[in-house]
Amino acid sequence: LKGLSPNIDNGSILVSAKGDFTILSVNYNLNYLQETAKTRQISDLIKKISAIEDSISFNKARSDVHKETLDLLNKNKKLGSETSGTDISQLKLAVIYYEKEITAIKTEDILISKKVKSLEEEKTKLNNQLNELNNQQNQPSGEITIQTQSDDLVEAEIRVSYLVGNAGWTPV
Repeated sequence: LKGLSPNIDNGSILVSAKGDFTILSVNYNLNYLQETAKTRQISDLIKKISAIEDSISFNKARSDVHKETLDLLNKNKKLGSETSGTDISQLKLAVIYYEKEITAIKTEDILISKKVKSLEEEKTKLNNQLNELNNQQNQPSGEITIQTQSDDLVEAEIRVSYLVGNAGWTPV
């Protein structure tokens, strides 16, 4: 019998049987190796965490693009040439252009930083919840092995009862 509670009281296991056979032994063991299937809740959390990680990566890439754009703008501030100065109207247009572009970039960077911080906080909460669920799920499972002997192939009815520690219920 597999997938039983790991909290079975070994001394409480009772086996009764009907049929032409002999019960040789009854053993209770904990199985630490059997992996339990992931619950839907765990799968959903993993998907949410993955989506958040994608969003964080996208936002950080967008921020990197902003840094490159600011670098490009800063490297190309030089107006006019070595021999001739810059016309005041060109200078005014350049100032307006740079101010507009740099303000837009820095404003969006602030929003991206806030978004990334919020996403990382949400990811931390989801990871904490996932760890809690994994800790609960990664408990060993109990197994009762009943060894029987018979001279022929027989039909049998076997009943097993046992007590479980930590058993409880919550009213709905």
